[in-house]
Amino acid sequence: MNKKTKTKKLELIIFLILFGLALLFGVWYYNTWKHSAYYIDGSNRSGQTTVDQFGQKLSLHYTTTYSNGPTQTMVYLFLSGQNSGAVELYSIRGEFTMPSISLIYNLNSLKCYEWLSASTCFITYKTGDSNVKAYPNIFFDQSDYRLLYPVAKQEFMTKDWRRVHSFAEILLKNNDAEAREILQRYASGSFTTEEIDQNEKSNSVTPNQIQTFSYSLLLKYK
Repeated sequence: MNKKTKTKKLELIIFLILFGLALLFGVWYYNTWKHSAYYIDGSNRSGQTTVDQFGQKLSLHYTTTYSNGPTQTMVYLFLSGQNSGAVELYSIRGEFTMPSISLIYNLNSLKCYEWLSASTCFITYKTGDSNVKAYPNIFFDQSDYRLLYPVAKQEFMTKDWRRVHSFAEILLKNNDAEAREILQRYASGSFTTEEIDQNEKSNSVTPNQIQTFSYSLLLKYK
């Protein structure tokens, strides 16, 4: 077999491998993300995105309001099989963007997914045979504060202010001295250069916002 024939065979093998990978990605994408058509009603535009997670379908519903002021979008998370209304809601400035979703914890029967947008972070989680839950949300099961402690600690220590905002309260409820010390520093307006650079590049939470949040939370848990 001459060199030219070997090269052509190698190119064919590489092409088939790349084609197969692209096909697998397409199947995964289709089965994981299903975007329904949105509709427009006056100055509002609404839509829905469905995500397969924990063997269930979780739905993000969003409504974008267009007015003379800044465009605002309200986002609501609904869990399948539960009729108690949205378990998570948040507001973002501008158009709807799909949050980045990743598995962040899978240990001792507890499995957690992080949903991360420019200004917000929350998790969906499940343990054993429990229902799928979300945190933070107004229907949070208070008995889960201890359960979620290792997840909260892991997220908080990234120093990403979206995560700090979401998980600091769990740490204070569990009397975490390290978290309290960091929040006291934030409340005084003291931030490292690395913290400021990291958060300016990754999210829209400002130093003033995290300072005010830290101060208020420390007052709540004196």
